[in-house]
Formats: sequence, C-alpha cells, structure tokens
Amino acid sequence: MGENKTRDIDAEAAVDARLVAGVRTGDAAAAASLYGRHCGTVRFVVADNVRNRDDIDDVVQEVFARAFGRLDQLTEATRFRAWLLQIARRAAIDARRARVRQPATLSLGDRDVIDLAESVDLVAEVGDLANGLRAGLAGLSTRDRAVLAMTIELGFSLDDVAAALDITHGNAKVVLH
Repeated sequence: MGENKTRDIDAEAAVDARLVAGVRTGDAAAAASLYGRHCGTVRFVVADNVRNRDDIDDVVQEVFARAFGRLDQLTEATRFRAWLLQIARRAAIDARRARVRQPATLSLGDRDVIDLAESVDLVAEVGDLANGLRAGLAGLSTRDRAVLAMTIELGFSLDDVAAALDITHGNAKVVLH
C-alpha cells in the first residue's frame, strides 16, 4: 500500500512538473490547472494563521501571485507543491503579523445555528470541546501546528513537510514526534 501511495505522489509531482513547464512558457491554462490543483491545500495552510475568510482569499491570491512571479527560482519542478506550500506558510505568517490580534471564534460552517440552540447540552459540549482544542493548540508553536495539519489533514510525507518548512528530514521527524 505504501508503494502505491509513493507512485501516486510521484505521478502527481510529474503532472505538476509538466504544468510548471507550461506556465514558464506562458500557458495560461497550465497556470489555471496548477491553481485548481493546489488552491484548496494552500487555503488550508493559510487558514492556520488567517481567520477572516476575505483575508484568506486575499492571502491565497497573494501566494499564487508570488509563486508564479518567482517560478524561475523553482529548481525542481517536481517539488512544486512543497515549494508552493512554503510560500503559503510564509505569506500566512506575514498576514498574521500585519493584522491586529483578534480572538479566535468557533465556526460552525454550514450547520444551522438555530438547530444547535435547541439542544443546550450539545451547545455546551461543543463549546467545551472547542475551548479544550483551542487551549491545546495554543500551547503549540505555529510550526508544530502547521506540521500536524500538513501530516494529519493533508497527508504530507516527512519529505514534503521538511521541504515546506525548509528543514531537514530528521528535523521534520522530530517536530512531528
């Protein structure tokens, strides 16, 4: 099973490399494809540091603008994803530093708040869980939260984590541990 995952990752990296080559020659469709392939992951990485949805959208656009503007600096096109996510992490940190600290809020997403209000116990339980999660995550460094998100939510390998954070494979292993 691990061998299949490695082949899938290699195939994805090869597709990225072809698209990067296209973007470098001015192919707008290749740029759109790269954006489509990685926008969700970039959004997730950015959302770790930026809470406001409008700000997240702005930072995601900034990430792709930076990446496409610096594509000539990418030495290994097969490492595009890790390189892009490193840019995303740095842009998100820049955005976080630029804004005034705001208290974290629990987003219920598409769930109907009125339905939740009907069950006082459920609302209290969700609030307690959210407070516990916030407290636990607050104790971690931004880097450690990012590593957890990359490995658990995004399925990154340790090599991808190392590249995204600009650290060695061994350091990525220690950070994850």
